[in-house]
Amino acid sequence: MRISLAALLLLLIPASSFLVRVGATPVVKSLSYHRGFVAIEVEDRGLRWVSLYTDRMEHLWSSSEARYVEFNWSSQNSIAVRLCDGPCYNVNWQRVQVFDPSTGRSWNSSEARLVRFWWSPQGRLALVLWLSPCPDYTKHWMELYDPASDRSWRTGYRGFIYASWSPSDELAAVVRDGRGYHLEVLDRHLVRRWSSGPARAVDFGWSPEGRLVLRMELNDTQVLLLRDGDSVRELARGGEIHYAWSEKGDLVYSVDGEVRSLHFLRTQVTWLLMLAAGAILLILSWIRLRRSAELSGAPEANATGTM
Repeated sequence: MRISLAALLLLLIPASSFLVRVGATPVVKSLSYHRGFVAIEVEDRGLRWVSLYTDRMEHLWSSSEARYVEFNWSSQNSIAVRLCDGPCYNVNWQRVQVFDPSTGRSWNSSEARLVRFWWSPQGRLALVLWLSPCPDYTKHWMELYDPASDRSWRTGYRGFIYASWSPSDELAAVVRDGRGYHLEVLDRHLVRRWSSGPARAVDFGWSPEGRLVLRMELNDTQVLLLRDGDSVRELARGGEIHYAWSEKGDLVYSVDGEVRSLHFLRTQVTWLLMLAAGAILLILSWIRLRRSAELSGAPEANATGTM
């Protein structure tokens, strides 16, 4: 059922509330209410756009128009809108617009044949852009935008395929080159911090605490790696490997049918143990100081002698 934008706003907003009046032609395609902000996807004569309002229906911003759009929110209330000449899942000319209602700033990504984007837990936006269809992976690149600082970064042309944020705001990306597929961990400026090396295929997953597990296919062998902070170790090697993280951050994996588990000391427990150890050291130091004070303050015994 097609609903005009004016009719929808009349239904949503009581007579005593704020009201936005628009023409009768545009129709609403979707709505999103996020932490006091309302995003309305509107269509008019074959073109769509997204308009952003406060919950008092005060207009803040509208995206550009395109045949297809999709959008989502960051944890910090910024909105990213993908504008596509055709269906957004297909290869056509696309770009992303970002608006931050807290500052009123907006940003536009580069235009490419396919654009995929992901918000980080801290509200930064990572994008993978393809200038050419997938077989020509040499014309892919990444962009990163931080609404808080209004700064953006871009890599050179490389074979970026996919990216994913960790719960601790660390960025990993799958990259393809002439040797195969790699997993790379990137810093806040898209500079490579670590690379797995080439494989026929790779897949990975983040734990709730930011550890990374990576499965690599090397000819007829699969390898499972664990990256914990800056340390990387091999967990297993075999013909067929599967893995899964628990909601608490423990790892279970199987190697050729043999199931194993790996448990980690919780971060909270680690801090509690450190605090307890620190408290014990302080108490011991206080006891030593008190004993030293008592010994230094004791009266010296009078020495007497006989002739």
